[in-house]
Amino acid sequence: MCLFRRLMPFFVSAFVVGCRSEPFVPDGAVVGTWAGGPLRLVASANSVRLFTGCGFFVGSGAMVADPLGGFVYGMRSEANIRGPVVITLRGAVTAERMSGELIAVNPYSTSTSRFTLTKGAEPDAGVICAAGAS
Repeated sequence: MCLFRRLMPFFVSAFVVGCRSEPFVPDGAVVGTWAGGPLRLVASANSVRLFTGCGFFVGSGAMVADPLGGFVYGMRSEANIRGPVVITLRGAVTAERMSGELIAVNPYSTSTSRFTLTKGAEPDAGVICAAGAS
């Protein structure tokens, strides 16, 4: 019994390390780089970064689509001329396309614009601002 107690922590830690060495990715997580128009979205298992022509927004946690591909995801930016901006992305995603609405809310206005992003694409150059996020 004494030998078992001494070796038990070794076996437990070996089992835990051997079971999962990769980060957890939730079912339905949207992962990859998507772009279209002035937008570029980089999604991973634990965060989403959205680059616009005039802003940078970060969301915590995975963007998870439902079984039909629908999603709603929110993020915030403090670094903006007009104060904090809250962005909500609402739409649908397939293996190659993401489309929907981008809703931007700042202390002075709310704006909504449509977007379509393609996986692996690059954003258009030369766009100054998008979706009222200025």
